[in-house]
Amino acid sequence: MLYTELLRLWNEAVQAVDNKDWQGALATLETISEPTSRTLFDAASAHLALGQLELAARALDLTLAKDERLAVGFFQRGAVMMQIDRLEEALSDCIWAQKHMRGNMVIDYKQLGLRFKLYSWQVLHNAAAVYCRMGQWEQAREVLLSTSQERGGGRGGNIEVALDSILRGEVLAPLLVPEGVVFRPSKQDVEQLPQRDFLGKAKVISSIIPNDDFGGFEPLRLQKPGFYEPKMVGYYSAAVCPQYLHYMLKETSCHCAIMLQAEDPLASRTILYQMVALYDYTAQGPEDLEFSEGDTIDVLGEVNDEWLEGHCAGSVGIFPSCFAYRENMDITQSLEL
Repeated sequence: MLYTELLRLWNEAVQAVDNKDWQGALATLETISEPTSRTLFDAASAHLALGQLELAARALDLTLAKDERLAVGFFQRGAVMMQIDRLEEALSDCIWAQKHMRGNMVIDYKQLGLRFKLYSWQVLHNAAAVYCRMGQWEQAREVLLSTSQERGGGRGGNIEVALDSILRGEVLAPLLVPEGVVFRPSKQDVEQLPQRDFLGKAKVISSIIPNDDFGGFEPLRLQKPGFYEPKMVGYYSAAVCPQYLHYMLKETSCHCAIMLQAEDPLASRTILYQMVALYDYTAQGPEDLEFSEGDTIDVLGEVNDEWLEGHCAGSVGIFPSCFAYRENMDITQSLEL
């Protein structure tokens, strides 16, 4: 399936979601012959909006088969599994979601087209909700207490409210990605969908006939005698002064050689370790490092908890740490459930 056709159908489905036309969105998404993890996630969201929990769970199964590291996919499926009383599977999904957070307090999916931030405390909240349904109230309380000790995380007073509910013996409601929040195609890609005339009108940029300004695809016109004279370069004609032409070519070659001597960006830097890109990352500014899924990134430094400085494909810049992972490092920071 052509990417442009996928993009067109995906964009139509998202527009249907914006209009709350869930059936229309599903009908459009089903016509995609080669769905991606993101279009399948959108289909699951539409099924959820229609109350079709079993179909939503099936769509999320396909989503995670396409992208087995999509933490928000495990988070969403775990919440659905809770609602259809498949508690063991729900707990497993919470553990996998936490694992694929890779130690990050938050993953912002904006770069992938999803206007949603997944926080570590949300994953643990849902794990506690599963324990409530299993009748393991003490375990639920311990999970929430471990969450309250984490720094930051944008949780506000949600954990405190949840702890009070558990003390009163109230079952916690699962957290989900809000209704209508779906993966969207890149705005720049959508803007390129209308057909454009990239060729335009033919224009002469080089001709064996001096001073020729003819543009078109007709045969060569008859030339006016005496008009088309060799062009002059400075005070010398390139056609009658081969020594001057040789001098100009030599100067041009030297200039090109100087331009090709690019400075090695790693000449005075130390590579701390290497990571592999989980997703494409598009630079948001001149200081950002752009890369594609599967690229190897040389990590040169840590800016803060969420950003790293790295080198990829000859460029150096900063990038979100949650967009890459270390293959030679144990990232199984699982829940102590």
